[in-house]
Amino acid sequence: MKFIPNAIISKTTSTLSSKIVAIIDSTIHATKKPAINQHLHYNENYKRHGMMTTLLLNYDHYIACFVTGGMGRMHDAAAKHMKCFVKILQGKYALGDPGYEGVPYVVAGFKSNQLQQQEKDERNKFDRISRKEQIPIEHVNNFIKSCRVLSKRNQFIHSRDKHIACVFIVCGWFNWMKMKFNKFST
Repeated sequence: MKFIPNAIISKTTSTLSSKIVAIIDSTIHATKKPAINQHLHYNENYKRHGMMTTLLLNYDHYIACFVTGGMGRMHDAAAKHMKCFVKILQGKYALGDPGYEGVPYVVAGFKSNQLQQQEKDERNKFDRISRKEQIPIEHVNNFIKSCRVLSKRNQFIHSRDKHIACVFIVCGWFNWMKMKFNKFST
């Protein structure tokens, strides 16, 4: 846990605005189908039962904070209720995909049908830059999913507490390897 700062320490910001200091995204960790309340754990988008984790990455590509243990049916917009992110951002913003539309502290990207409207050139420029800046969080998600215990291909069969502990370990491990051995640097 000591390798997750729960703060934005980086001075690096988005090229879109200096007020955008982080990148946000969510991922699912597959679990076995629970005996009760199966509908709460099922994610229609991923077509599986699971537990959600939402990551906040700074622009030096370290995990600044994360929220885990969410029910599988959570959508990105549930980030509205993640007060720890609001506290950490201190009035600044995170960049996210279109699923975060309506989350007050997230600058959400455009859906493809929104790029067909007027002001197309400005929207396309924003879309191109925002998608490029979101690539590092996809790499972090891929690293997390490459860890067998949290892979989408494997169902976690142990208790929810152990599952959450695995997310803590893997996220801390990512930051430690990046800091100590300069892993995952581009």
